[in-house]
Amino acid sequence: MNKDEALKLALEALKRTGNIAGFAHEREQAAITAIREALEQPVQERYFCQRCGKRRGGDVNYIHTCTPPDDNALQQIKRFAALVAAAEREACAKVCDWYVDSSSDHEAGTAMNIQDAIRARGQA
Repeated sequence: MNKDEALKLALEALKRTGNIAGFAHEREQAAITAIREALEQPVQERYFCQRCGKRRGGDVNYIHTCTPPDDNALQQIKRFAALVAAAEREACAKVCDWYVDSSSDHEAGTAMNIQDAIRARGQA
């Protein structure tokens, strides 16, 4: 049963109640009016953007953006990207730490140079 069918059943029940008593109370009449108005509303398309009028598609993973992000949101995204990049650089530098601790002097020196270069990218 969909919404419209449920509203029609409720409307019919309210009408019968009023007919049995011979009149409809004010609240019942207000409910009948509200249900009729709701039933007169056009059926809204499920995957339709109310803001821009664009069809969004039926895929739940589809991301619809009809307005560009505001400056604050853009700054937050950039800050988040910087945090992710810093964490990735540090993870790579830690791999080099392992090579420094477990390798020969020549390999350890190379690993230290790579490690310093990785961490320096975060400072630039």
